[in-house]
Amino acid sequence: DELAPKASKELALGELQERARRFDSLAAQLEKRVQALRQQERWPLSPKVLAANRSLMRISRILNAPTSAINGKWDQDLYGLTTLRTVFPSLYPIEELGRMDPEALETRMLRTRLVRNRNWVADCLKEAVATAESALEALA
Repeated sequence: DELAPKASKELALGELQERARRFDSLAAQLEKRVQALRQQERWPLSPKVLAANRSLMRISRILNAPTSAINGKWDQDLYGLTTLRTVFPSLYPIEELGRMDPEALETRMLRTRLVRNRNWVADCLKEAVATAESALEALA
């Protein structure tokens, strides 16, 4: 939500926001189910508990890179960067894009990088939503 007003039309973040809100809702439901499961089942030996744990670990792995990296899943980021303090650090340069000359090569390169990063984050959120939905079905 913090970056959406700063994004240009070609970098529209509406779908990304919808996926993030959907995941947030599912994560809250999943947390409630896991808490109830802790009360009902023998923690941590129950098959349901083990399945829930696997789902939570998968979600963590899916969201770890887009919420903590600038350069992607496998590249090294510098520590202490301001961009690492945002929810999706790889999208932080959206603010900078609006202040750049639209015809400059650097602007086009940054725009391309931001589109790729937006798509990467959207794919990760899509996968996290699907995993959370599957986990909720399994725990029903």
